Amino acid sequence: MRLSLIGVKGGIGKSTLAVSLSKLIMKMGKRVLLVDRDLIGWSSKLLGLEDSSLLHKASTGESGEFYRSENDGEGKLTVVRVNPDFPLFLKDYRAVKESNEKFRAFVDLYRPLLLEHEIFVVDNPPNIFQGDELTDLEHQAFSITRDEKDWYRIYVTDPSERGLSVVLDYMKVSESISSKGKAGGLIMNMVPPLPEELTKASSTMKKVCIEYKISLCGVIPFDERLYTYSSYAELKEFPEQVISLAKALVNLPASSFVE
Repeated sequence: MRLSLIGVKGGIGKSTLAVSLSKLIMKMGKRVLLVDRDLIGWSSKLLGLEDSSLLHKASTGESGEFYRSENDGEGKLTVVRVNPDFPLFLKDYRAVKESNEKFRAFVDLYRPLLLEHEIFVVDNPPNIFQGDELTDLEHQAFSITRDEKDWYRIYVTDPSERGLSVVLDYMKVSESISSKGKAGGLIMNMVPPLPEELTKASSTMKKVCIEYKISLCGVIPFDERLYTYSSYAELKEFPEQVISLAKALVNLPASSFVE
């Protein structure tokens, strides 16, 4: 199963949500690979990975770990950082894209991680589409290695009316041009934790999800525990809505509404 979290802009808690969901799915006894495709590598940093990247290692052959793993009972979570920081990205991308040898190295480095894990949570940069430079090589390597039929895009929006409207427009375009996978969910994240705000958000999302025929929808309130980054690695408790969302995601395409 591949769960690709995407949105139009940064600052909506997408990376934090991706890490939280990955940890919770690991606790279910699953082998989870968190694929960090964002240039800033925020989900990698949250899990203690700040060294190299898969693309840079394939391009240069330099040493440095581009993934990091942790275990919880029978579950396992590995985060792999795909892209380096922006100053290196274009050089490394062109080197691997234009060289069959370096592309094979990219696939060979990535393949063991893909074969070892069973659920793939993908944290994407904002406003991307299949085939963009930031996603192109990972997408190719994944498709070469795994014949994944359960491939879902999970759209994440902020609670504003404008934000939701833009994400819905983005979703229409993305679904029309994507060659693999389909829309699996729409999540309104970081909703102010006030009764009237949560009620309003739930009412809006229920209408939208019926109109757009989306299997999984959810409203996730802002919880400061998830954004106290200095102690994130030690976080043991998660908001009930995020726990419910993790369970609903692994049960796709079953319909569910999380609030």
